[in-house]
Parts: sequence; structure tokens; C-alpha cells
Amino acid sequence: MSAKESSSDNAGQISLNAKAPTGEDQEQQQIPALSLSDAQTNQEQSAPPFSTDANLEESAFKQEPSVKDQEGISSEQTEIPTNDDMASSQQTESASADTVETKTPLTVISSSGRFLFRVQQRLHLLWGRGRSRPRSKKWRVFQVSLVLLLLISTVTGIIVVPRLYQIYAAVKSSTNQTLPHVKTTGQAIPSPTSLPNDLASLDHLNLLLLGSDTDSKFEGGRVLTQTDIVVRIDLAHHHVTMLSLPRDLWVPSDEGYCCAKLDEISLNETDGATTSLAAKLHGFAHTIATIEQDFHIPINAYAWVGLDGFIKVIDTIGGVDVDVLHPVVDDTYPSDTTNPNNPYGYERVYIPAGPQHLDGKTALAYVRSRHGDLLEDVGRAARQQELLLALKKKLDNPEIFARLDEIATDLQGSVLTSLSIQQVMELANFARGLSSQDFTQMALGLPDYGYGAMVDTPEGVIWVEEPLWGAIHQTIKQVFPESNTSTPVSLQSLSPTDHQTIQKERAHVLIENGSQDEAAGDKLKRLLAKDGFTVLNVQKADHPYLATQIENFNPQTANTSRILGQLFGVLASKPGTAPPHQGIDIILILGQDSAASVEATG
Repeated sequence: MSAKESSSDNAGQISLNAKAPTGEDQEQQQIPALSLSDAQTNQEQSAPPFSTDANLEESAFKQEPSVKDQEGISSEQTEIPTNDDMASSQQTESASADTVETKTPLTVISSSGRFLFRVQQRLHLLWGRGRSRPRSKKWRVFQVSLVLLLLISTVTGIIVVPRLYQIYAAVKSSTNQTLPHVKTTGQAIPSPTSLPNDLASLDHLNLLLLGSDTDSKFEGGRVLTQTDIVVRIDLAHHHVTMLSLPRDLWVPSDEGYCCAKLDEISLNETDGATTSLAAKLHGFAHTIATIEQDFHIPINAYAWVGLDGFIKVIDTIGGVDVDVLHPVVDDTYPSDTTNPNNPYGYERVYIPAGPQHLDGKTALAYVRSRHGDLLEDVGRAARQQELLLALKKKLDNPEIFARLDEIATDLQGSVLTSLSIQQVMELANFARGLSSQDFTQMALGLPDYGYGAMVDTPEGVIWVEEPLWGAIHQTIKQVFPESNTSTPVSLQSLSPTDHQTIQKERAHVLIENGSQDEAAGDKLKRLLAKDGFTVLNVQKADHPYLATQIENFNPQTANTSRILGQLFGVLASKPGTAPPHQGIDIILILGQDSAASVEATG
């Protein structure tokens, strides 16, 4: 065999091995390690891929001559590289790759136009420089993947970062809205934002949810809090209780006057605020102070939602599904959301019973309508809480995450809360772990907790819900164990005017002892008699009472019942029925909350 033939045969054998090496050949083939000096030599001989030299950038885009142009022969006649040549080539590529890895951050932070220019330059340097060398498919896949990764990172950064910033800006403008200190009956009510930023150390907290119109009925940003729901969040036992307070409850104001509808406190008590935000915050502060004063519920935080944002959010998430227990028919439903030019207009609303998918406008009507429900305020409160649970269920869907920026835009200007961003996130995570069985829904509605009455006001005769404070405080004590419904009896606080009123009206009082102290009724009789009250008798109540109640059956003795209410820290109610015994003007039911005070005073 000639040398030429032998060379040809060896070349063919080497070429075959280079194209399809076996696993055993790959294990035997070793690539010598690249020293630091070798790498520096390679970098000096070939321009580094991430060099910023202008001449290199220009030369990177020049078309390199083909192998045929360089050697004058076709690629088939080119000498096949040996294994040593291939190892040397891989060493050079390794040094280049090290340089690429080192300089990449400088390119990523450059402008988008310069970035694309760099990418194209690298492609020419990586692919154009070594056309005479065979490349594996895996290496080419790696190159393409790297470029795509860089491109995707740049594009998604341009899209995602503004969206995240938009969400953050909207949330930041709504959270940490601390309420001002307001003067109420000579005392400064502290801000309700007394929670630690990390809620992990808490057993529970009480959150007041407020909802109101955002229409143009009222000037200066003032609002009616048409929805008042106290939410007790039991973090230790993973339970949530929602207690709705009817908006028409006729309650003493925190500023000392009697009385006002609960929803009007935020409207009328804004302390002369000059901005829309300040008017809302002052109104919310007085609403919280009134609830703490009259219902003895400590409020830790608040959250307010305007109805306009409520509609938009429900539309954004694709509506909610509810099971309508009773049909809602309202011929005098406000049309202020559909006809903003006439905020006092009306329209007809009809929502049939059964499973319904509600859009934003219909969902608002479902929770807002007050004239067509057979259960009146109790029914509306139940509908509001039901929709909150339906909304919670819808927001648990992971697909909602893609619409967070839209939701943030919808709520901007329509949500205020004293909670911080961290507290909101913690409560959101807590709620995601709750099932429908972990929620309790309650409402202080008619007839168990009040009765309807017509009262005279400076604006005329209006319908209100007179509260039955005894029943209310009894329920509150059960739902909110931390509630301070016990008020010490202090007969010495009666003024000379009070004594004159007692003597003038000469009301006949019946004491019913509902406490566990059998002697407390007789002791209370002696105390009241010393101060001029006429107590006809003491008897045992029909069942135990946690809270003291006062019922006035005679309009002529209303002032005496009011004085008794001041002594026990409760408001006297006016039952719509006759007294159980003839000649009785006032019935005082002594509850367990006041028995200890009577014992101490007696």
C-alpha cells in the first residue's frame, strides 16, 4: 500500500470517527487542561467576543471568505483536522466562553438597541469564525437557547416590571391610611392601626369593613357608610365571624348627641376637612368611635371600598356565582351608577331566585337593594356577606394572578385601609386556607335586635331601627369575648337635674334579676330607692341574661329610662307591646355584666 493510499485510508478512518464516535472512543479521548497562560494567548490572538473596540465591532459584521476562497480548493479537498486540532479548537472555545460569561452583565444593562447589536455581533463571532470546524447539534442548540433566553429576559422585563410597579403603586396608595385622632365626648379616640406589622403573634383582630356610594350626591368627598360589617378574624382557631350592623340603627353619636343613623356618622362628622381623602378619613374615625362606644367592640383596623371599584373588580374577574335564596324585586333602586347625571334617579331591579352568575352591576344591585327583600335589612346583610364569600372563592383561582394589574387599576381611588401591605398579604394568605365552614354570618337586624320606629329630626320625620341594646350586647359578648360590655354602676353621678326628673315623672320600675347572683336584685332595689326611684318589685328573669336591658313602656317616663340607661351604660328600648304587668312603666333586667358592680356599690 502506498503512502498516499495509507494517508487516504487513515483520513477516512479519522473522519468516520469524528462524525460518529462511539461511547468507548469518547471515554478514551481526553482534552488537555487549559492553563491561564494558554487562555491569555488565545485571547491575544483572537478578539474577545465582548470587546467594545469599534474596529472589532465593524469586522464582526464583515462576511468571512469561504474555505474555498481562502485555500483555493473546495471544502471536500480540505485536510481533515486531527484529534489534537479538535482539542485545541475546544480549548480556544472554552477560553472564549469564559470571556462571554464574564462580560455578559455589561451587555444586559445596555440599551435595547445596543443589546441587539451585541447579540448579532456575538453570533457572527461564534458561528462565522469557526465555519471550517464541525459543530455538534447540542452545541448549536445551546447557542440558540442562550440567545432566546437573553431576548426573553429583556422583553419580559420590559413588560412585567411596569405591571408590578403599577400594582405596587395602587396598593401603596390604598394602604397605611391611618385615621386621624378625633374628639369624641371629651376623649381622644386613638387610631385603630394599633396592630403589629407581623400578625403572627396575634390570636385575633377585629376589622371593620365599610362600603359606600362614590356618586355625586355629597360634596367634598363625604360618604354614607351603607355597609358596616365587623369581622372578627380568629387567627388562632382559623375562623372568621362577620357581624353586620344595620345602617338604619338609631344610635348615640360619639360626639355626644342623640341620635343619628349609623351610616350618617361618616357623612356628618368630618371636622371641616378640606380634601376628599381627609373627609373620608375623619368620617371613618367617627364611625369607629361610635361603634366602640355604643357596641363595646374594639376595632383594630378598617377597610373601605367604594361601589364604583366594586363593580369594576367583579367585571374584571369575570363575575361571581351566587345562590339567590329569595328573589330581589326593587322598583326604586338608585340608578346613580348607570345615570351619573341624575344621582337621585331610580330604576327597576329583578334578580330571580336560584343559582345566578352576576356581573358587576347586577352584583352591586344584589347587595345594595333594600326595598324588595322579604327579610329587609337582615336579608340585605346576608346577601352582602354571601357575595363576600363568593368573591373570596373567585379570588382563590390562580388565574386571577394574571389580572392583578387590572384589579389594582379598578380599585385605585376606591379602596382605603389602615392595614399595611404586609398585613394585607398575611390576611390574604390566611383567607386562602379557609373553607366555607370556617365562616359564621350574623346580622343585628329586626326583630331580634331592634324594631322600626318613626322619629322627628331637623330634616323631618324619618324611619329608623330602634336597637334592643340588651339583646345586642348579649350577642356581642358571645362573639367578641374581649368586648367590655360591663359598665360600673355609679349612682353618685346623678345630677340635681336628674333627681328632679325622677321625682317629677315618678316612674314605676320592675327589676328582673337575670344574673347568677340571687341577691343582686334586692341590692339594686335598695340602691335605686335611695336615689328617689320607685321600685315596685323584684323578680327572677325568665332566663339568664349576660347584658343588662332597660325597657320603657310609657312615653311619659322616657327621661327616667334615659337616666337609668346612663347608670348602666345602655340605651333604653321602647317595646311595641304592652307591659307584662299593669302599672309598670319601666322594666330593668339586671344582667351578669352589671351584677358585680351592684355588689360592689351595695
